[in-house]
Amino acid sequence: MNLTIFQSPWDAGKILITAHKGSFQWEGIVSESELSMALETDTDELDEDLHISISGQPTAILSEGDNVRIQFGPFLVTGTVTEWKKVLKRARAGARSLSQCPALSTQHWNVEPILFPVTGIDCS
Repeated sequence: MNLTIFQSPWDAGKILITAHKGSFQWEGIVSESELSMALETDTDELDEDLHISISGQPTAILSEGDNVRIQFGPFLVTGTVTEWKKVLKRARAGARSLSQCPALSTQHWNVEPILFPVTGIDCS
């Protein structure tokens, strides 16, 4: 799994999420500010009522104690808020121009998600 952040000074940043499982590739885009704000929410308040939009699809942000889980395509990515923030910080260090962000078609993953640690995410 890979996160790539695309930013510009005049528009909201986007995060491209790319996940591979065998020969299948899934990609999604989430607003950088939407994900960051969700991670600032008290983890006691995270439940199925808190959603972010990934490529136009509402996706629940769930928590168990200090562990936050978000489904990105075939993966249920899990980690503490601190780990999530570290990954986003790494991804911001390699941010690209927003004009380079690709347009994506919506893809759905219709099987049981695979647990994946947020600390295992590559950032480009």
